[in-house]
Amino acid sequence: MRRRRWQIGAGTVGTVIIAAGAVYLAIALTAPPRLGLPPVSVRTPAATPNSDPMVAACRRPVLAQPTSTTEDSSLWLIQQGSVVGYRVREKFVQLPSPHEAVARTERVSGWVLALQSAAGIRIETGCVAVDLATLKSVDTIPGYGTNGRDQIYGTLFDTSRYPYAIFQPYAITLPSLSDGQTIHAVVPGVLEIKGIARPAQFTLDVKRSTDHISVAGAASVNADDYDVRVVEGPDGWLSVDPHCTLELSLTLIKA
Repeated sequence: MRRRRWQIGAGTVGTVIIAAGAVYLAIALTAPPRLGLPPVSVRTPAATPNSDPMVAACRRPVLAQPTSTTEDSSLWLIQQGSVVGYRVREKFVQLPSPHEAVARTERVSGWVLALQSAAGIRIETGCVAVDLATLKSVDTIPGYGTNGRDQIYGTLFDTSRYPYAIFQPYAITLPSLSDGQTIHAVVPGVLEIKGIARPAQFTLDVKRSTDHISVAGAASVNADDYDVRVVEGPDGWLSVDPHCTLELSLTLIKA
């Protein structure tokens, strides 16, 4: 009798393990892939119109005349169709494993001022602004919805006062970039969210294709550094890892 009970118990445990494994696999398979370089065949649309209030968050610099024939200062504008977002690990108490929450928006604007010389490409300055209230979840959760998450961004980021996240790179020199070539670069700068500015750096792939430049990469940040804290609900039904990844996939053309 004891042996039969043990066999029944072992079978139940095995069933639970298999079911948990299936749920874990389902959760893992729903995680959207990381953002990559836009396709080379991408049709480059117009930049964000100057009438858009988001453009004011990244005012374009006044271009100075080149100081010599060996230098060419150029303003590169982020094009519509570019994408920026985040991914973060969250855990529902009812689910057996963490889930990767991913949200993205195409409401991104900005520019990069670059100086071409024999030494390479020097990024003089730049600005990227992202409309935080327009973030939309692109992940799925078995048995759950993501609409509730999307509805809290206004409160989470206090978008009535701080509608945009803004990244401004430090001056840095990159290797020369020929047509069709991809280089890897680490671009440090300052990231501002909710009016709080902190150092951050993006690890990027940069590719030039005829008349445009494609950029894709990510940065790791701690949400606590920007006073971004998710309400975890009663009895800890949801926990969120403050360490998150910011992702971007941008297309830029010369102004």
